[in-house]
Amino acid sequence: KEIESKAHSDAERTRREADNYVIDTLSRIEYELVNLLNQARNGIVALQSYNSPEDPPETKKTEDSTLEKK
Repeated sequence: KEIESKAHSDAERTRREADNYVIDTLSRIEYELVNLLNQARNGIVALQSYNSPEDPPETKKTEDSTLEKK
């Protein structure tokens, strides 16, 4: 009976250690994914604002050229 109890205790400890390892690993992966997601979102926002139809670079050049000629 004592051997069986020790085996169960050891198995439970091993399971807890494995669970903690998986939690730590998944937490690190989540952290990296959140950082990558933020980088992707920032890149999208930057490109969208750069390519915004309200302020295209070609229009600015044309307006500047027109103003200089007047």
